[in-house]
Amino acid sequence: MSTWPWPKPTQPTLWPHSFGQIYIKDDPLTIGLELSSELVSYAQGITTSAFVEELILFEPFTFVFTNKAYNGSTLVVLASNPTLHKYRELLIVDGTRVFHLAHELVSYLTYAYNSISGDYTIGVDMVVLHYYL
Repeated sequence: MSTWPWPKPTQPTLWPHSFGQIYIKDDPLTIGLELSSELVSYAQGITTSAFVEELILFEPFTFVFTNKAYNGSTLVVLASNPTLHKYRELLIVDGTRVFHLAHELVSYLTYAYNSISGDYTIGVDMVVLHYYL
């Protein structure tokens, strides 16, 4: 996933880790690690650099599913994301349509990180409990 800052920080040497920076997220999630893999959903929302002492991002965002079985369904995530940790868990707090009243977790495993651009390649696994109406 990648995020883009808005507005661009005044001190580019601190980017993308400057405290208080706000990023807008609209990232494709695919079956595999390559962008050419089958598209499953988009992660859309906001990311903020929320802690001074460590790179931890506060991320309220939504997985918006686009594939056949789950098209139009969403999962809402709210989490503090310690991005420099190789493995981390984020909380699913709700969902819509197929994922009505969803909860549980999303786990991230970092495969690649570019400290200059701030770009990540991460694996995403989800455990979802929900009611199907």
